[in-house]
Amino acid sequence: MEEFLPPGGFRVRVDSLLVPGYVVPPYYDALVAKVLAGGDDRADGIRRMERALSEFHLVGLPVNIEMQRKIITHPIFKKGQFGTGALAEILKEDQK
Repeated sequence: MEEFLPPGGFRVRVDSLLVPGYVVPPYYDALVAKVLAGGDDRADGIRRMERALSEFHLVGLPVNIEMQRKIITHPIFKKGQFGTGALAEILKEDQK
């Protein structure tokens, strides 16, 4: 891993063993960092998570930050009315 700068701020938490300069073993668990965000309500939590993901900087490992941003900013997710097919619906829009 070349660079690691996790987001911070009120009600934002990052669980990770990563630190700048850490050498990730070749057989690592794909979950090297987890971002959690809370808020006074769902919309507030989503706004905090959007900000946290936009601030998250990691170079040298594959990440899914853009996919997570796509999901949490999508109307299906924001409405909170989704099920097991929601991700397929969100991704289907990329194919149009």
